[in-house]
Amino acid sequence: MWSSIRHSRNILIVGLLASAVGACEPPSGGGTSTKPPTDPPAKDYQVECGDRCLEVPIDGTSVQFVRIDAEQARPEGEMAPDFLTILDIGGPGADVALAAEGAHLTYAGVANHSNAVFAIRERWASHSETISNGCIQAVNSAAVKARASGPLSPAGAECDSAEWFDTPDRMADAIEALLAMVGDEKTQVVLVGRSFGAARLAATAASMARPNHLVLVGPAPSTSSGSVRDLARSMSSGLANRLVVLGCVEACQLDLADALEHMRFEVDGREVAGLDAVVALVGMRPGAAEDALVKSMLADVQTPNDERGDSVIAQQAFLAEQRFGDKDLGLAVLAHLMGVCSGYQLEGKNAEVPAGDSRFVSTAEQLLLRWYSACRHSAAGGMNLLPTGASGCVIINPDDPLLTPSLQRTWLTDLPGLVEVERANVVHDSIRIELDPNGPCVTKPAP
Repeated sequence: MWSSIRHSRNILIVGLLASAVGACEPPSGGGTSTKPPTDPPAKDYQVECGDRCLEVPIDGTSVQFVRIDAEQARPEGEMAPDFLTILDIGGPGADVALAAEGAHLTYAGVANHSNAVFAIRERWASHSETISNGCIQAVNSAAVKARASGPLSPAGAECDSAEWFDTPDRMADAIEALLAMVGDEKTQVVLVGRSFGAARLAATAASMARPNHLVLVGPAPSTSSGSVRDLARSMSSGLANRLVVLGCVEACQLDLADALEHMRFEVDGREVAGLDAVVALVGMRPGAAEDALVKSMLADVQTPNDERGDSVIAQQAFLAEQRFGDKDLGLAVLAHLMGVCSGYQLEGKNAEVPAGDSRFVSTAEQLLLRWYSACRHSAAGGMNLLPTGASGCVIINPDDPLLTPSLQRTWLTDLPGLVEVERANVVHDSIRIELDPNGPCVTKPAP
């Protein structure tokens, strides 16, 4: 669910859930700042959406959609599309405008059917100027304190999640308005949510009057059943499994747990602690080059604090957290924390117990829980809403390194009308979705 965005030739690559902050590259001309910490980063985020964006006015404000291989509006006299597909790439803290050119979502076998596809742009990216300075400073301050071992003071009254993300009611109204622009009474609405986007679109579906197909792809857990602790354990277990593949097994992981607990040093006046190392490690993607970098990071983690020179873990942590100045974090990272806070309670009813109760997993989990304690958790803004009578599917990825299948399947319990579809070997942070109108996810358009 974190906010990294990468590009490839044919596909939108978005870091989602725990991996989003990892390897995040700030956008050119925005997203980071060299201004003093008293000037919050919100006003510095200036990424224009361009002509691929469609602004839909709602209740005195607007919601932005990014067009993905579709016409922005229906030309006069032409047929309306059979499908209007709304894509939520997840995050939170991912700006789809940065990678819309590479987005790839296809419908298998729909040569005779038309499809208009629009991706939702998160509000913090499209309306950053409306976020209060007090909230930005409060979340940033709490996230900085999370590195220390002392008590936390999470941001609360200063923050309204509706400043950062559109509420389900507002999104539902915006989709209905978009449908009036590009479709007609026969156009079917398909809501495709990836990772954290699954939770957002499920809540949006609960607020929509128009029937729709709900497709949840490698979803983060249900906001009604899951919790931040579930996410932290799943991420930590996934990291431990990856380390085993790289040759770091029990003794190695015990050494890492010790090192993470005691890590605290400075690079160029910026502090680095165990939490930063976990954030950076969790965010690394699979691949030969990345695996080599992870091994270098592991060696760096175990280097005594007083023997450090150049630090690869510091470099990766600063990149992952979009650190600027001596302490401040990038706006996308703060948006990620606010999104998780508004979506999940800190503790839940379906907590997973890591296999073997690994000390490394427990250590990483506790550090991540501190990270996610930067703001108060309340499932605010209707994120815990569930649609009644929902139809569609949950596409389970059993090989997801960040989200265990049991967390993904929480939706099947909470929304029994959804059908399970299993697809192995799907990279966690890729949006490459093929939907068959004759399959369980989407039915045929009306004749």
